[in-house]
Amino acid sequence: MSFEDSDLEAKLAHLRFQLKDILIATNDFAEEKLIKRGGSADVYQGLLVRSNVSINVVIWRFHPLSPPQEEFFMLEIHRLSRLQHINTASVVGFCKEDRERMVVMEHVVNGSLDQYLEDPTLTWSQRLRICLGAAHAYDYFTESAGISDQYGYIRRKDDVYSLGWIFFEVLSGRKLTNNDVYHLLTKTHDREQLDDMIAPYLRKQMHTDSLSIFKKIAGKCLTDLGKSRENREEILRELKEALALQQKHENHVRTFSVKKIFMIYIARITLISRTIKTNMNTKKINSPTVTQNQNTDSHPITTQKPKHPQLPKKKKKKKTCAARVLLFVLFF
Repeated sequence: MSFEDSDLEAKLAHLRFQLKDILIATNDFAEEKLIKRGGSADVYQGLLVRSNVSINVVIWRFHPLSPPQEEFFMLEIHRLSRLQHINTASVVGFCKEDRERMVVMEHVVNGSLDQYLEDPTLTWSQRLRICLGAAHAYDYFTESAGISDQYGYIRRKDDVYSLGWIFFEVLSGRKLTNNDVYHLLTKTHDREQLDDMIAPYLRKQMHTDSLSIFKKIAGKCLTDLGKSRENREEILRELKEALALQQKHENHVRTFSVKKIFMIYIARITLISRTIKTNMNTKKINSPTVTQNQNTDSHPITTQKPKHPQLPKKKKKKKTCAARVLLFVLFF
């Protein structure tokens, strides 16, 4: 252990959990406590006690770390412990005992983003807001890291790459594999390839310009590994513009829909009005006429049927007042 590590461990002693506490919280890493298995860590849920207070937590149990990863483990704990942001889970503590390396995070009630990626009710506007929140968190992390310049630069590159990964998962509506991202890295300038990965139910909602801006910023986060990597100010600016265009588009669609419904109502009212008027005219035509013979003395007044052919009789209908008709049209 280096002097720097021992110094950090002393500073972070209040966050340390003993291995026996983790084992109790996870029932010895029981399967029913397992949330998911990952390439670098397995994730468990558990209930830890600190200062007589029970805390629902998520525990990241890392696979054996390489020497460079070991070197940065305590630096990462130190960094994460200083970050408190509305769009991220907070660090509760860590465990560094024997060969075990674990990070303990607060349990987020609504779950993580990957639980909602395939949800068709999560609209494109909502997804853009999620991406904007993630970008704000990234901006906050970058400002607050407070570690050495070299380490901070490494983390900024890693974080913005992860941000691009998240953006493409949001766009595709599913979790991406390493193979998926490899293809993205080689085809980010192929418009057709990128369009093919968009979830069909999202494509119907998207404004063309909003989508174009989003794909551009996501592609640059993922592929520009050197001098051209997007800075956080540009990421925020572009995402805000994409969201504004999408919201304007949706407002226009809603306004058009209201106008369309109103015109349908007007058309129905007009049709019923004409039907009522036609029925009234028909009744006048079918009404008997009263005529008087020229010789009033010898021929009494008689009632004669009209000479034109009799229209077929229609079944009598109950009278419907105009107000009831209007209400029926407006509500049905």
